[in-house]
Amino acid sequence: MTVTITKEENEKALECVLRSRGFSKRLITRLKRTENGMTRKGVLIRTVDLVYENDIIMINEGDGESLDPNPDLKADILYEDSEVVVFSKPPFMPTHPSHGHYTDTLANALAFRYAEQGVPFVFRAANRLDSGTSGAVLVARSRAAAAAFGHAMQNGGIGKVYLALLRGDGLSEQGEIDAPIARLRESIILRGVSPDGDRALTRYRRICSCDIGGERCTAV
Repeated sequence: MTVTITKEENEKALECVLRSRGFSKRLITRLKRTENGMTRKGVLIRTVDLVYENDIIMINEGDGESLDPNPDLKADILYEDSEVVVFSKPPFMPTHPSHGHYTDTLANALAFRYAEQGVPFVFRAANRLDSGTSGAVLVARSRAAAAAFGHAMQNGGIGKVYLALLRGDGLSEQGEIDAPIARLRESIILRGVSPDGDRALTRYRRICSCDIGGERCTAV
């Protein structure tokens, strides 16, 4: 990837610029240790060196862990550029490889896509969806993008919108649920309301209610 220095970043130390763009200390340290990790006009540049407007800094993150490509998995790309790809994950497809799911995941589908293009790829999902849930998954194509997305997630900079079908018809037209969520002790997957959890704010709006199989259901 490349970092083009702006007028506001003129005559600042490279590390200052990288940190302001979401590069973590860990990533910057890794770049220092990577051959040709940071260069300007083909010449190595240190993080303490000053950069100037319109400088183009080449970032080489090195190779990451590879995945087994799976040509049989089908899913749509909603958006893609050099730093991010947004994948429409189908239901019943796991996001990450895990025990019993080493080749049938979203990660394997993306690995095949980029293998066909001859492009190195490491799966860095910024958000996760349960296997049975369909929807958009934001995947960073570089460590720098992953760091920026992680920072945004921690600071509430990325919102999520879900469409859900609920049993019953007792919800008001709209409202919000503000309660801390934590992992349930008996599960490594399930989450529940807990005083030890992180704050989770959900705003909902009722879309419609209807009868399905003789049971009243509500879409929110």
